[in-house]
Amino acid sequence: MSKQQKEKRPSRWHPIARANWDGSMRSYREIQARVLPDDESKEFDIELPPSWRQQPAQWLLWTLGKRGLPPGSGAGLVQSPYADVYTKIYGTVPIADLPKYRTIYRTQPDVQGAVEIQVNLAIGKGFTIKHPKKEVVDYLLKVCNDINLLQHMLVMTSDMLVYGNSYTEILWNEKIEKTEQMYEYKGVQYTKDEMEAQKINPKEFKVAQIDYDGQQRNFVAQKIKKGEDARILGLKDLDPIYMRVRRDSWGNIFGYIQWMAFPPVLIDNDSLIHIRFRPKSWGYESAYGTSILMPIIKNNDLLNQLENDCAVWIHSRAVPPLIVKGGTPERPYSTPQMKDLMSILKSRTAASMIFAKADVQFEELKTIASDMDIQWWINYLLTRRYQALGIPPLFMGIAEKGGRATAEVLLHDFITRLQVLQELVADPIEEFIFKPLIKAEFGEDVENAEMVWKPIIEEDRNMRAQRLIQMLQAGAISINESRSEMG
Repeated sequence: MSKQQKEKRPSRWHPIARANWDGSMRSYREIQARVLPDDESKEFDIELPPSWRQQPAQWLLWTLGKRGLPPGSGAGLVQSPYADVYTKIYGTVPIADLPKYRTIYRTQPDVQGAVEIQVNLAIGKGFTIKHPKKEVVDYLLKVCNDINLLQHMLVMTSDMLVYGNSYTEILWNEKIEKTEQMYEYKGVQYTKDEMEAQKINPKEFKVAQIDYDGQQRNFVAQKIKKGEDARILGLKDLDPIYMRVRRDSWGNIFGYIQWMAFPPVLIDNDSLIHIRFRPKSWGYESAYGTSILMPIIKNNDLLNQLENDCAVWIHSRAVPPLIVKGGTPERPYSTPQMKDLMSILKSRTAASMIFAKADVQFEELKTIASDMDIQWWINYLLTRRYQALGIPPLFMGIAEKGGRATAEVLLHDFITRLQVLQELVADPIEEFIFKPLIKAEFGEDVENAEMVWKPIIEEDRNMRAQRLIQMLQAGAISINESRSEMG
């Protein structure tokens, strides 16, 4: 027994020391709430009803007429399986705040500026392409320039931050576009090809219908997918408000649907780049992303209310309310005289001149707001706002107290956020654009290219020269490498 184990446990009158002693006596697994390995869990666990392990999947597969799940679907659910019929046909319902995000971005200058700062710093300086073969790099750079990829990346990043999602359609030279009638079988809609693939008896299904503007219409969907030997011609940015993700309760995405017109537009996975910003494991954010504007909806309402109240108060200061007394206590104005005086004063405007008799007295009506200190409330709302937007106060023109170390920590955190944005944009572009372009031009055996971003913040030239000299003297780099870095 170790010396520590021989020590006496502290009394209850010393709770901190007692807790530290108890913690030192436990193993790592015990501290981690006893997460048992699979073999121990099966040996000591109670028997759960077998239907619990199979019932949701069996019910859903029976309802949809499927024979199984796609490989790698797993067992856990990301949504209720009883919603699969809806989410696979009409798409998962997004959060209802998307129009609010658009209004905030359009009407709030500081919010729009915060978004654009992040977009410009992350994407604005551009990128280079890394690949062992120079001809591959030259070809990809030419295509990126032809399709104006940098402009689309700016839109992708802006949509990600504002809406939590960006949707970019890939335009193929052999794109297949067809409008086809949907058919219904056991309450579920299928295309003709899907019906034939499942070998469903034609006598058992009927033409599918959809309720549109209070009328029953045939459900006709426009299907868009690429051909077998298709090449990329360009990109098209789509409005996130009208896009829906078609997925099941196991998280499998079957495509996308755009509800901008009737019939809706179906887009397959190979023809759309969907980037989610900060997705979560719950609710809307599991199928979609999370907007940086979500935490400031209430904050924006409070600022708008304050702004409107201040505008009303300032307008009242231009034409302040008055207490008007006509006549003297001994000889007050008659009713007709007061009405005449009221009609004259009601038409007054800012900077207007008032002519009155000597027996008319004016007194400005004082309000509580005249002496109210609202600066603390404004600072509180703006501080919370910029915290949610993730922008250092200095970038928003706000001077803060703090030393160099604090500023460096804030800047490092901000750059890390921008690097996350860069990776979120680069990964799908490498997979959905670079990879098919290389395959179509150079064959399947050629490896994929990599997007390398230019520095977000350029290093000071003098400091870079000093750093390179030190590395050269230490033998870490050659003279040619030093000259290349110096430019």
